[in-house]
Amino acid sequence: MVFDTRDLAEALSAAGVAPSASSATLDGRIFTSWDFGDAALSGRATAGVGHAALHDEGSGVSVRMFRDAKSAAAAHRDGVARLLYIAAGEKLARRAAAALRALDPGTAFFFKSSGCTAEQAARDVAFATLREAADPHAPPESKRDFEALLPAAAREARLDETMAAFAEALRLAAANERAAAKLPGDIAESIAVQTAWMFFPRCLKNTPPGTVRLYPRWMKAQADRIARASFNHAGDRTKSARFAPYWEQYVAAATGKGSRVRDRAALAEYRNALEEYRIALFAPGTKTLYKTSPERLALLFETKVAAGI
Repeated sequence: MVFDTRDLAEALSAAGVAPSASSATLDGRIFTSWDFGDAALSGRATAGVGHAALHDEGSGVSVRMFRDAKSAAAAHRDGVARLLYIAAGEKLARRAAAALRALDPGTAFFFKSSGCTAEQAARDVAFATLREAADPHAPPESKRDFEALLPAAAREARLDETMAAFAEALRLAAANERAAAKLPGDIAESIAVQTAWMFFPRCLKNTPPGTVRLYPRWMKAQADRIARASFNHAGDRTKSARFAPYWEQYVAAATGKGSRVRDRAALAEYRNALEEYRIALFAPGTKTLYKTSPERLALLFETKVAAGI
C-alpha cells in the first residue's frame, strides 16, 4: 500500500471534497465580520445564478455563488466557522498551543517530523472545534443569527478534549514508530501509511475533531498489531492483503484518482469505518465500536461516498 501525499488538505482539494465556487467573490471583497449585509445571502437557487453562500478565504470570508445547494451548504459552514474563529478563536488557539508546548521531547519531535507546526496546528484545531460546535445549530443566514450562535459555539467547542486526545495519540504514534522499526520493511511501511494519513500538515483543520478524538484508540490498536506482527509476519501480511482493496479505494477517492467526491462528511465516515475494520483484522483484542465487515464497507461506500459523486 502506498500513498502519494501526506497532505490531506491537498488530497481533499484534488478530490473535489473541499467545496469550490463557480464565480468570483462578491465585489472582490473579503469580510472579517458579518458586515456584508444579509441581502447578500438572499435569493438562493435563483434560476441561472446558483446558490449564495459564505466561502472561507483564510483571512476572512467572501460571498460566492455555488452551482448546487450541497456545495453551497458545505462552504457556508466553513465560512461561518471562519467568522467564529475571527471572533472567538484566538483564545482557543492559545490553549491549544499551550497543550502542544507541553509535549515531551520525543513526542514533540514526532509531531514536528510529520510536517506540522504548533502555531498552525493550534489555529487549525480552534477553527475545527468551532466548526464542529456550530454544526448542530441552524446555519446563520443573518447577522442576528450569527450573533446568537457565537457564544454558544465558543462555549460548546470541545477543544481541550480534542487536544488531550491528539497529544495522547502523538505519544502513542511515536512509540509505535520506534517499535515498528524492528519489523520487516513491508509491514513497517504498511503501519507508517496509516500513521501518515493521521498526522500531516493541516491535519487538525481537515480531520473532523470527532475523528481526532478516536486517534488514541486507533494508535493503541496499532500497538497491538505491532506486537502480534512481531511473532507472526505471515499473518500480518495476509491481513494486509485483505485490507488493501478497501484502503486503496479510500485513497483513490481522497486523492481524486477515482471518481470526484463532493461529500466530505461521507468520506470521513468511510475512513472511520475503515479504521474499525482495520482494528477487527489486526487487533482483535480491541472491541470495535460497531459491527464491521467487507460487506458493510462496500455498502457504506456505495450508499454514502459514491452517492455523493
